[in-house]
Amino acid sequence: MAISDDDLVRQLESIPQVQPPDMREAVMKGVEAGVLARPARGTRAATRRHVLAGLAWAAAIVIVVAVAVERKNLPWQQTSATMAPMPVEQWPVVARIAVPDEGRLTVRRNGDQFAIQPFAAGGGPVSVAWDQKKLLMSDVRSDTKGPEVVILQRRPGASGKAFIQLNVAGHEVLKTAISVE
Repeated sequence: MAISDDDLVRQLESIPQVQPPDMREAVMKGVEAGVLARPARGTRAATRRHVLAGLAWAAAIVIVVAVAVERKNLPWQQTSATMAPMPVEQWPVVARIAVPDEGRLTVRRNGDQFAIQPFAAGGGPVSVAWDQKKLLMSDVRSDTKGPEVVILQRRPGASGKAFIQLNVAGHEVLKTAISVE
């Protein structure tokens, strides 16, 4: 037995409306007396503790997530550089050349920097020459174990091979070429 929309509307409108009880005066008396304004004893402090504990946990989670995301985004070379500079002895060796009884030359690389470690077998004065168009001197370190180390920086836009030469007592002992790319 189907009923039409009009019949349903008529039936609903024919039902008499019930008047709600007047509770306004009772509620207002409770508000004025303070019964409804304050929560039950002990709940306010417990709620404040729960909120503070929740905020502390949320802050801890945010810190852990931020550290994890930041760590994942940094390349390994940059993370080690942020703690302390890597000692020259730990840089990878690019070239190691020696002339018996005269001298040897070790070239190490870290990014765009090259560490030149010369050694003279006879103990004479040592000098190092390099391709000035592709490399420029940025530092000389004497705090390493052994002889002084010359730090060369690759010039911006430099490419190809650059030569490095070891001179002992004013004459050329050896010469090598390294890639600056």
